[in-house]
Amino acid sequence: MDHLTFAVHDENGAWARIADGFQARLPLRNLIWRGGPTQAPRFVERLEIRVTVDGHEPDAETQEDTHTDPHASGPLLHLYIVDADTDADTYKGVVRPRAKAWVARVSQRRGASWLMIYVPGVAEMQRMATTQGSFLSKRTTAFDRLRSDFQTRKDTRVVLLRNDQVESWNAAILAVRDLTVAALEDRAAALGDEIRRMDANRLLPGWNYCGFFVLKERLIALHRLMGLRAEALAQYDELEALFFQLLDAQRLAWFAAFGGGQRGDDFTDLLHTRKKPYRALMVANDITIFDFRMYLFGCQCQLLVADELYVELAARAQRFVPALSQAMREPGTGLSAAFVAAWTYSTCQNVVEICEGAQWAGSQQLQLSASKAGFLAAARHQLDTLGALSGRLPTQETPLPDSAAATQALLSAISNPVLSEALAADERFDQIYVRACDQAAQYYAECGRRRFARQQRADVARLLEARGRWDDAVRALEPLVPAASDSLGAADVPLLARLAMCELRRGRPRACLPLLLRLLAHASLVADGARLREYAELLQTQADALSATDDQEPLHMDAAALFAVAGAVAHDCKDVLGVSLKIGSRLEAPVRAARIDAVLVARSDAGRQLELRFAATNVDLAPGSTSVLLTNTGTSCPGLFSVRSVAITMGGACLGTACDIAPVRLGSVSSGLQVFATGAASVSDGRPALRLCVESRSCAVDPGMAVRLFDSRGRSLLGPRTAVSEARSKEAAVLDPAAAQGVAVDPAQGAMLFADAVAPGASLAFDVILPDTHTLLSGAITVCAAFSVAGHQRLAVTSGFADFSPSLRVAARVSVLRGGRRLLHVRAQCVSTTSIQVRQMEVGPAVGSVDCAWRGFLCPGECVSGTMEIPSRVDPTGLAVAVVFTSAVDAALLALDTHLSALADVHGLAMHLSFLRELVAAHIRVSMDQRQTLATGRLVCASLQRLCTPAVWPDPEQRAQLRRLLSDLDAKFASTDICATETSERILAVPLPDLLKQQEQQQQQEQCVSVTAGLSSGRFCHVYEPVQLTLRLDKPDNRRRVSVCLALRSEDWLVSGPIRCLVDFDRLESSSDATLEFTLVPLTVGFLPMPEVVCLDDLDQNIKLQTTVAYMHSQPCVLPNPSVPTVYTVPVLVSESPVVSAFFS
Repeated sequence: MDHLTFAVHDENGAWARIADGFQARLPLRNLIWRGGPTQAPRFVERLEIRVTVDGHEPDAETQEDTHTDPHASGPLLHLYIVDADTDADTYKGVVRPRAKAWVARVSQRRGASWLMIYVPGVAEMQRMATTQGSFLSKRTTAFDRLRSDFQTRKDTRVVLLRNDQVESWNAAILAVRDLTVAALEDRAAALGDEIRRMDANRLLPGWNYCGFFVLKERLIALHRLMGLRAEALAQYDELEALFFQLLDAQRLAWFAAFGGGQRGDDFTDLLHTRKKPYRALMVANDITIFDFRMYLFGCQCQLLVADELYVELAARAQRFVPALSQAMREPGTGLSAAFVAAWTYSTCQNVVEICEGAQWAGSQQLQLSASKAGFLAAARHQLDTLGALSGRLPTQETPLPDSAAATQALLSAISNPVLSEALAADERFDQIYVRACDQAAQYYAECGRRRFARQQRADVARLLEARGRWDDAVRALEPLVPAASDSLGAADVPLLARLAMCELRRGRPRACLPLLLRLLAHASLVADGARLREYAELLQTQADALSATDDQEPLHMDAAALFAVAGAVAHDCKDVLGVSLKIGSRLEAPVRAARIDAVLVARSDAGRQLELRFAATNVDLAPGSTSVLLTNTGTSCPGLFSVRSVAITMGGACLGTACDIAPVRLGSVSSGLQVFATGAASVSDGRPALRLCVESRSCAVDPGMAVRLFDSRGRSLLGPRTAVSEARSKEAAVLDPAAAQGVAVDPAQGAMLFADAVAPGASLAFDVILPDTHTLLSGAITVCAAFSVAGHQRLAVTSGFADFSPSLRVAARVSVLRGGRRLLHVRAQCVSTTSIQVRQMEVGPAVGSVDCAWRGFLCPGECVSGTMEIPSRVDPTGLAVAVVFTSAVDAALLALDTHLSALADVHGLAMHLSFLRELVAAHIRVSMDQRQTLATGRLVCASLQRLCTPAVWPDPEQRAQLRRLLSDLDAKFASTDICATETSERILAVPLPDLLKQQEQQQQQEQCVSVTAGLSSGRFCHVYEPVQLTLRLDKPDNRRRVSVCLALRSEDWLVSGPIRCLVDFDRLESSSDATLEFTLVPLTVGFLPMPEVVCLDDLDQNIKLQTTVAYMHSQPCVLPNPSVPTVYTVPVLVSESPVVSAFFS
């Protein structure tokens, strides 16, 4: 009931004259309700009034209260209308008795009041207007008689109402307002007394909660009529609290049953509390718990909606819906899961509909949006349950119904037409499901809860997956997965996995592979090991499928999170040549790589970049670490290389890996062909020569191979005066005459061209006679061989140390004795940097040996001579002098080869045998003490442990192995007599006419200048630290003054002080030689060539004198300076010619 009732008693029809004016002044406004003695006054803004005339039937709403207490129902104010056309006798005999009887009757009703309204007629109003202020106006009227009989001093009970005067209306309405408020207060007081009395008897037998609820709801109705909705809501809250108190005490005998099984109970309309006769059922104690809770919460919602408290309504609904839903699922309620789900769905949707359209500012709007999103999400969850029960949405958790009859039985309890349509067809179900998810996601986005919004959209994708609509599912999931550049969270992994599975179902491996790769890269977020193994297997199958179905370019992906290169080891032994990579796999299952490619990079002295590519095929990568051997058959080059990239090819996918490892030092990397240079075993005419060896291991080299030679300064050693001869041993045997005939030097290209092919397994050797313009005695030789195998171009680069100038200078003189006898005097001087031993000097052909004056080792600068008689029948112009000799360094290197191979196997460094041999051999050459070695017979040099530096060997583990190997090698050298070792011999053959011609030219010319040079620091020095270069000049004949200067490379050496000195031999006191000192600063780490010494004629400094320089140390080893930061690299010498450059582009 939303109004109060005024009852009008009109016997003469006067109400009709004032009814319109009275109705126009309703409802009553701005009332002050004082309430009880302990309550503060309250302002009643509006009070709805309905006026009924005696004899009219009450409406349906009034009929609803026929069972209530008469004090709390019925009209609040009774109006008695008195007509003015009444004389005194009629008043006394008729009007007054009737009025008294009416007052007596209505006064018996507590909570109701009465008022008499005197309505003057037209004649009475004219008379009152004409006699106003005169004596006649003071005569007694019917109104005066009414006031005299019924007016009280406390209240106004009789009012005069003139229809044509506003003041009269205001006075009448004021009286009505006062009596209405008084009646309301009286009625509320009566109800309060009754409520307190009944509440005090709550523990007595016979007390009824339903009766107490009905009684208290009458007071709530008064509050609602007066607009005091906060007081009414507080009363409902007290009733609700009392209900739960009785519920906990199991005192619910006033409720018939739990209820909820009637048709239509699942279709909720919270604001419609007249769906059932709830109050009548409560009076009859026939209401169920379900109906009572729905009615109580509906009344609360009405009050909250009236005050527009939608946020509080949503908060109460968030507690009410789960609580009642849980109670409905309790055993004994008899309610099916379908009914509970349908009721929950309808209630959540109804709450959202009630709150829809409410606009608030600030945080309240956010709270309301969050609440609506929560209800829509809960409604969508009920759709999951109903879809599973009806077979519209199959799941593993809920079994499908066995038959159509079972499905119909499940749906019979649902009366919501929207749900009925949804469960009747898949298409309609999907529409409602998607709409609920979209609305929930929209509200979640409004309140800033993006993660929940994404979950709702993910549920839409799940529905599409269940329907097999993979294209639509992909379009729904793609916006939910973070971009590849963003990191994944724990909530993103399931979405990413579902997207990958959708792409898999679509048959798109190119789109599925990156998703699987991201999943495996975030393995820490996937707790299930079996799931990770499944993803790894799918990665393999999808990569294979991409190779079989996709004709596009390979799919390149970054797999640094799955595969990492932990280390690289070079294999440069003769058995296995390549690079071994230690590849770590973080996958839970093994995978098979069709191919693994690695790119190694080094830089040359000129700043050019050299790339070497290695590959391995059909490699199984197990979880953990796997060692993979990669080979290169196209290009080989020794040096220090960095692993720039490693690519793992699986089917049609190319996975890049991380390569943050130390550089690897390569020796002779496999190219199928080995081309290297050593010192020549024999020289025919005293010119510088090299032994060039060609070994074809496993490939057939096509005709047209080009070989280029470079010295340590990058200069080409092949020019117009270069000649190639057959390789000769001591017996001058030709190893391969046919191959020697097919080799020629092309000066334009600066290369040796091989016209013939090289068969597999062939071993060729050639003596390359160099021009005599090269004054260096020894140094690093770099060999570049450009060749092709079966039409595929390849390049092999090797570098090593070699003595490529003659180690001996041979001079001969013929003396004629008396009697015509001829004697040949032969003199051989050691011009090498190492000691040599002359074993035999022969004059041929078939003349004999020359008796040597000393057969021991010759130190640098020492000579050996011999004399023999030339038979008279022999023509000297056809003779040649051949000197057979060996080197002390060769003996040491032979001992090195004997011990190093066995020690490398013991210490696990056999794969680095070639590099170790070159490293130790270079150390022996620069640090060997030849005099102590020859005196003791044991190799005496600097400790090999000096080679164990990070610059030489970056890997700490292998550096420790190298330290142990070198320690054992030092012990071997200390116990081995290298002088007794059989070493290879060399032959220096010079034609006798050439020697005699040189003798005549020397006799005609002045004697040359002889210089001995040495460094004060010995064989080792540090970069950027000054060293002293000492030059000792022998006094030449017939020459008094000589100008000496140094010729050096500015990038290797810096001269501190003058670079040129003048030597005046006349001013020397008694010595026959002069000593000069120059201060040099090494600028580069490594083996540096010594500066060239140039002597000029002092009289004419443009004339260069012939100068012979004997160096005590041909190439000092410059070590890194600990106090100066530097970068150690091994230079890779590459020709600048277009032919070779093509291999590096």
